[in-house]
Amino acid sequence: MKKKTITALALSIPVFISSGNIASAQINPPANMSIGNTNSKKLSNYQEQRKQVVNIETAIREAIPGYVKYIHGFGKSVNPGVIINDIKLIDVEEKYRDPEYPLQTKLINRGPEKLVQSIEEDIYNDHPSAELTKSHTFQHAVSNASTLTKSITHSHKGGVKFTYKAKVNLIGADTEVGGEVSYEYTNSNQEGTSDSKTFSKTFSSTASAKLQPMSRAKLVSNVYTSPATYELKSRSFFTGSVQFSYILASNPNKLETKTVSLYELFTRTDYQTRDNIAEKYHMWSQTFWKPENGEAVQALLFEGTSILNIDETYRTETRLKDIKSM
Repeated sequence: MKKKTITALALSIPVFISSGNIASAQINPPANMSIGNTNSKKLSNYQEQRKQVVNIETAIREAIPGYVKYIHGFGKSVNPGVIINDIKLIDVEEKYRDPEYPLQTKLINRGPEKLVQSIEEDIYNDHPSAELTKSHTFQHAVSNASTLTKSITHSHKGGVKFTYKAKVNLIGADTEVGGEVSYEYTNSNQEGTSDSKTFSKTFSSTASAKLQPMSRAKLVSNVYTSPATYELKSRSFFTGSVQFSYILASNPNKLETKTVSLYELFTRTDYQTRDNIAEKYHMWSQTFWKPENGEAVQALLFEGTSILNIDETYRTETRLKDIKSM
């Protein structure tokens, strides 16, 4: 028995392959070729997201004591003992995505290459003098659904719902692979997430080998993918106010009520609380300018982060084995 490796067409193309939709091979042999048994091996891809859910009311509760200290003129070292009675969000909604902070994507890890499909096909060349070129063509259907981080929940009874869309491209500006990401915010007390179809494209790759005249062999094609982990970040602005009632420990018989904008609340709370909220919830007060008219708007900024694991690239290779004369 002779064994010979033939140089084949090898491709390495950036692509997203969705879970459950790994490449399928299409075999179209010439009319004069008889086909033996074809053994296919198909392994599942993986795709998963890690989500961060932020309850805006939780951040507000943490900001209120520092704001109360400010409006009552307590010193930095004084702890007045603020007892929060009730919180109500008023007209809280996301107005804009930060125009100065486009969707950020960062490759943070790349895993080892793995085999996801293997096809073997018995081929024959009974021509007395001409070589036979045999190819396997792989169709990689791209269709994936992503659940991204930017989930905000709160208990505003009036109902708040806002959706915006942004272009995302994980591989680079010079590639066709990309799509649209949608985020949705609702007034739910549950953990809110939003699924959106993001990528829809089909890629083809062909791996070929040549068989000598009057011989037969087994054509083996393998498809390999390389996993990658990306971090995605984006920022958006929330406007609105919060009405809350509270009691000071030093005056337990007096219930006070205040209404304050989100911007003012998160600006006037104490420095330590501001830093803690920014670190834990990725929220802080900030002024932005409307892109349509340049008007200044004071708002609460939220930065969302998502970790996305995908199979990013694929590579195909083909070789002949068990070559025999006919």
